Amino acid sequence: MRIPTLSLIALLLPAAATAQTAADRAAGTITADRLFAHTRFLSDDRLEGRGPASEGEALAQMYIAAQLEAEGLEPAGEDGSWLQGFDLVGLTVPAPAALAAAGPEGSLSFAWREDWIASPGRQEGHSALEDLEVVFVGYGIVAPEEAWDDYGDTDVAGKVLLFLNNDPTGDRFAGDVRLYYGRWSYKYEIAAEKGAAGALVIHTTPSAGYGWNVVQSSWSGTQYELPAGDEPRTEVEGWMTEDAARRLVALGGHDLDALTAAAQDPSFEAVPLGVTVSTAFDSDLRRTASANVIGRLPGSDPVLSKEHVLFTAHYDHLGVGEPVDGDSIHNGARDNALGTATLLALARAYAALPDRPARSLLFAAVGAEEQGLLGSAWLAREPVIPNCDIVANLNMDGGNIWGVTTDVRQVGRGKSDLDRLLDRHAEAAGRRVLAEEFPDKGYFYRSDQFSFAKVGIPAIYLDEGVEFVGRPDGWGEERIEEWLAEDYHQPSDEVTPDWDLSGAVEDARLLFRVGLDVAGSPDRPAWTPGDEFEATRLACDS
Repeated sequence: MRIPTLSLIALLLPAAATAQTAADRAAGTITADRLFAHTRFLSDDRLEGRGPASEGEALAQMYIAAQLEAEGLEPAGEDGSWLQGFDLVGLTVPAPAALAAAGPEGSLSFAWREDWIASPGRQEGHSALEDLEVVFVGYGIVAPEEAWDDYGDTDVAGKVLLFLNNDPTGDRFAGDVRLYYGRWSYKYEIAAEKGAAGALVIHTTPSAGYGWNVVQSSWSGTQYELPAGDEPRTEVEGWMTEDAARRLVALGGHDLDALTAAAQDPSFEAVPLGVTVSTAFDSDLRRTASANVIGRLPGSDPVLSKEHVLFTAHYDHLGVGEPVDGDSIHNGARDNALGTATLLALARAYAALPDRPARSLLFAAVGAEEQGLLGSAWLAREPVIPNCDIVANLNMDGGNIWGVTTDVRQVGRGKSDLDRLLDRHAEAAGRRVLAEEFPDKGYFYRSDQFSFAKVGIPAIYLDEGVEFVGRPDGWGEERIEEWLAEDYHQPSDEVTPDWDLSGAVEDARLLFRVGLDVAGSPDRPAWTPGDEFEATRLACDS
């Protein structure tokens, strides 16, 4: 029998030289065209920004479920469906409210949106602060492990607290790396625990990582929360510009720069300002619902298949808000239609494997992230798979729209031994992994991996690199900073002709390799000893 020439060559040469591996072929299904197609649909004006409880959100859910079903995944939501529903409480402040302040040096009125902006702390129809004393609490941190307590013996019950954003720099805490202590959500939580009536965080662009325009857009319109339980809450929580805060503390004869300098020292204790504030506003409350969209690819190993690798991306955005240059739809193309497109592309790639990995794979497009990680918080609280059976979370939020990079940035680098797997696969691809470019912005606590880290699940969250092929040094940082200043949480976050998703493809393929490795290894990823989330994970093994 005559053997065809190509077959003879295949017999004589090593298999690796004659064909791509199955994993290579599966990774090759992740293409720029596919990412563009998903992103264009999800960020189209017809979806009206995918705000919670909107028709656009429902369309996004249907689209994502249809794509997962088309790739052969099985539904993993409630009652055999693709959806895991969760309730929301929406609060809208229809009439802007000024904040009146008075002290020994006079009185002032601070304008809504221009000087300050807030939301009800309680899920009630009326919020009021009546001649309540303001206390400057520095960073408002209580950290026994750092011998740090900004409150000291000061009783702040019933007071309005004024916070610095971020956490102290220097050799305390994690230096320039922001911890959860630096997040505004921590400030509100600790204020409620202390019995405060109100909490206001001072905004600066360096401390927040974004401009005041982002605060305005994010805190306008309806704000959503999970239904309240028995947790403590303040009456009002919000933000104040640095200029307004400077004028506020001056009413009590204080200097904001001096207060800020004092707050850098661990001996600092809260300072009553001798200033009182008042405000009152009504809120429209409505109860509604959202949902996570969840699909599953079963693993092949009879034992390990009960364990899962969880892939997440939030599909929601801000919906319709205040017009900016005549456009009121916050399409959220990069944030996070592109991340959701990556999730769908990964599901397709894993489904294309001829042999499934040992562990099962869970794909969750989560809702209401922009409202405070609500969908992922619900999934972590009411898991469709026990949290101890989820070995790792790979989260996608945003993506590279500027081209190929030789590096990739890892948010939260050093927190778990997932770093080792990431490094190995990046090196094989001719790339290097670096710590996040802006560690002071606390990105690890600003996206959905944080919800799962809090219940002990090690997580990876990649940010785009900054060393762009064919571009001069500093070009990448300039593009990222420009996007954050002009497009983040703005209606201008849209697909534009200059998008180049070749780098997003490389990042997605890297995640594919890491996820495949985690799913096929007999070992479970572990937190770095001493990490803030390690103890929760260890409870799974006890």
